[in-house]
Amino acid sequence: MLLVVIATCFHSDSSALLQQGWLSGLKTDGDANQLPTIAIVASYDTFGAAPALSVGSDSNGSGIVALLEIARLFSLLYSNPKTRGRYNLLFGLTSGGPYNYNGTQKWLRSFDQRLRESIDYAICLNSIGSWDNELWIHVSKPPENAYIKQIFEGLSNVAEELDLKVGLKHKKINISNPR
Repeated sequence: MLLVVIATCFHSDSSALLQQGWLSGLKTDGDANQLPTIAIVASYDTFGAAPALSVGSDSNGSGIVALLEIARLFSLLYSNPKTRGRYNLLFGLTSGGPYNYNGTQKWLRSFDQRLRESIDYAICLNSIGSWDNELWIHVSKPPENAYIKQIFEGLSNVAEELDLKVGLKHKKINISNPR
């Protein structure tokens, strides 16, 4: 039986509450290497004068619902060795999105270095319920890797069939910002 571990973390220097879950990929016998990891992340907070009164599913609520459904579906697949992937899956619900993703930064810093280095892909599911029929892929630098370009082209082709648009937004990530 496959176990999904959910951990709740409070950080002493902020009110960030983080939730995470993990699905282990299938290693082949005798393979001593650590499996690569795909991180699937969504922010659960909203930005408002009174956060407890902030409502809406077009921003972060849509990403949370998608993340939970993806986790549910993959837990079904990963419960059978015949359908378990060769990637570990890390699910994270983070806070602090409106504040330069403060909660996400703290969550990433709390990882063991080996886990950080094993992350091949990160998928952030924020604001996927917006009404503009556009999916934006945010990158810190233009993709040069042929495999990444192939993934982008595949997403673009599927989106076109669904009358959606997929675009790239290039923005340098400021990892030294303390906020």
